[in-house]
Order: sequence, then C-alpha cells, then structure tokens
Amino acid sequence: MTNSDQFDTRFNLLLTALEQISQQIEQLRQRTDSNARAIEALTDTVNEFKRVRVAWPKAIALNCIL
Repeated sequence: MTNSDQFDTRFNLLLTALEQISQQIEQLRQRTDSNARAIEALTDTVNEFKRVRVAWPKAIALNCIL
C-alpha cells in the first residue's frame, strides 16, 4: 500500500467519522427540541393548575357571601 493509498484510507475514515458525528449532533438537537417542547407544555400545565387553585377559593368565598 502506497502512502497515497494510506492517506486516502485515513481520509475516508475521517470523513465517515465526521458524518456520524454530524448525524449524532442532529439527533441530539431533535431530542433537545422535543425536551424543550415537553418542558414548555409542563410549565403551561403547572401555571394552569396554579391559576385554578387560586380561582377556586375565590369562587367559593364569593358563593358564601352571596
């Protein structure tokens, strides 16, 4: 095997490794986006529960007064 062949082989291995890393980064980005959407949905749910929790005692108190 010539030096040129060895270089080509190593270069191809490097390109393959870079492609795999690029794919893994894309998969990580997709999971990160998915996690961010899930966190946002949970935050919205918690905020809605807080809103309802505050609203119910007020509604009960108003009904007692009326």
